Amino acid sequence: MNKKIQAVAIPLAVLNSASYQNASAHAKVLLIDVAAQYDGNNNGCLISTWSFLKGTWRSPVTAYKARMELLKLGLLIEATKGGAHKPQKLLLPKEWEVAFRRYKF
Repeated sequence: MNKKIQAVAIPLAVLNSASYQNASAHAKVLLIDVAAQYDGNNNGCLISTWSFLKGTWRSPVTAYKARMELLKLGLLIEATKGGAHKPQKLLLPKEWEVAFRRYKF
C-alpha cells in the first residue's frame, strides 16, 4: 500500500513563538486550515475566503477576525490584496518552508 500521508506540520519555531502563544484559539485553528493548503510550492497562493471555510467554520465574522489577528501577529502574511471576485492570497512565514523541505511527508 503506497498511500501518501498528508499532514500539517507546524514548525517548533512557530509553536514556541510569542505570536503563536498569544494567538486566540480561533486564530490557531485558522492557521491550521490555511497551512493545510500548503504543498511546498504554493506559498503565496493560500486563501482563507468564506467560500473555502464555510464547510468547517460557523461564522464568517469569527473567521475574518481570526485572519486579521494572524496577519497582525505575523503568523500569516498578505501576498496580494483581495477584491471583488478575487481572493486575498496569503503567505506562511519562512519557517514553514524550511520545515517543509526538511520533512517531506
